[in-house]
Amino acid sequence: MFLGVVIAPLIQSTVIEKSTIPISNGKTLYVGGSGEGNYTRIQDAIDNTSNGDTVFVYPGHYIENLIVDKSIKLIGADYHSTIINGDYKDNVTKLTADGVEISSFSIIYSITGEFLSYGIGIYSSNNIIKDNAIFLNNFGIYIDYYSSNNKILDNIILSNNYYGIMITSNYSWGNHTVSNNRIVDNTLGVMSYRSYGNSFYNNEIWMNTEYGIELLESEKNTIYDNFIHNNTLDGIYFLNARNNNISINNIENNQDKGIHFLYSKNNTISNNVISNNNYGIFLDGFSSANTIIGNNITSSNRSSIYLDCSDGNTITGNTISNNDRGVFINQSWENIIQKNNFLNNIHDSSFLYNLNQILTLKRNNWRQNYWNRPRLLPKLIFGEFIIGSTYTIPWINIDCRPAKEPYDI
Repeated sequence: MFLGVVIAPLIQSTVIEKSTIPISNGKTLYVGGSGEGNYTRIQDAIDNTSNGDTVFVYPGHYIENLIVDKSIKLIGADYHSTIINGDYKDNVTKLTADGVEISSFSIIYSITGEFLSYGIGIYSSNNIIKDNAIFLNNFGIYIDYYSSNNKILDNIILSNNYYGIMITSNYSWGNHTVSNNRIVDNTLGVMSYRSYGNSFYNNEIWMNTEYGIELLESEKNTIYDNFIHNNTLDGIYFLNARNNNISINNIENNQDKGIHFLYSKNNTISNNVISNNNYGIFLDGFSSANTIIGNNITSSNRSSIYLDCSDGNTITGNTISNNDRGVFINQSWENIIQKNNFLNNIHDSSFLYNLNQILTLKRNNWRQNYWNRPRLLPKLIFGEFIIGSTYTIPWINIDCRPAKEPYDI
């Protein structure tokens, strides 16, 4: 009954149909059911497989802590009725062999009292985890160092105590694919640490109590075509992350920032719809050489784009509309803001500089933006520079040749 209450609202449109006899290149072993010679425990069947075999598990509630140490397929009848329960005693499922496929289970109740406690732990490469419901563990899925090319597909990852998915690596490892998952109501949806070349696409990530996606010291990851919304802090958070691509996502209704970069460089944010966040895009802590291009940023409670001590970024070709403030620049220099549409914001743009920065003659470049209406004269952008810690003096930046009509973005 408990499973029905928790899972059903999220999967009411999902129908799973599959043969009870999986296609396999090796032999098939059966667990549960009424067939002659069927195993009663999943681990016993796994222990009697060889590489290339399949273990098919009939509906039932299996209280086990599994170790999969052979390249097999482990397939449940469906995740509504086929449950692997760790009974709070150990991790539920641990993969140590390459080339494992796990599908169509509910995976619940990993050990308590240990931080690194997971529904599925992957310590190998080239595995496929798909069509599972993974919930009520500390970590839903944990991918360990020196693992690569794993695929996490079409799962519901729900109400885990800490991370829905945690990926750790050692820079040169990674290339994992996370696609078509619903990652809901975890403390943090997806966390990637020192991982390289991962793809996160077409996921729905919402109602996590910290971040939807967090990338720490991670490089060359692609985050695209996801729906990231209603997370308590930021939709996407980057710390010391480089050369990542964030594109074609819908990022909305996150309580703080849609996308937040801290000490992050050479990333591209392109063609996203970012709406109804406190801040749309926030670059902080010496985040530099990032490109923000082709986004539609709307209805931010504070600023659509906020640069704080972040130099040398390019903001071009965006539509910035119906925000409290379009672009705010705080003690940041040599940024290029060009060919954007500023439409119906309460304040289109402003800045705050300090006196030392003024004296160095560094500046930001405002070029050919469209400012709500056609303009023949330069557009004055009003801000302040601060003297000491308390005094401010009005200051002006200028877009010398504003666009006469909005850009088609």
